[in-house]
Amino acid sequence: MWTAVGPGCADLVAPVNGRVQYYMSPVDSTLYANVSCDDGYHVDTGASVAAAAAAGSLQHVLHCTGVIWSSSLPLCTPGIIADPP
Repeated sequence: MWTAVGPGCADLVAPVNGRVQYYMSPVDSTLYANVSCDDGYHVDTGASVAAAAAAGSLQHVLHCTGVIWSSSLPLCTPGIIADPP
């Protein structure tokens, strides 16, 4: 993993209380950005709390499609999402 990208999609600015790491798929050379949050924060993509809990909300992965990222950068929100019942 590395902290900046080469040609293609622009570098992402890490969310406050979070970080972005990039990696390339060895299978198809797709560029990915893994967004994760510091302890005490969770990834907030704007989805419902139930959806965030089901997804685990520990990280969010975007992929580069030519020159555009697959989704917008999430926020790191204080608190921890509980596991779904």
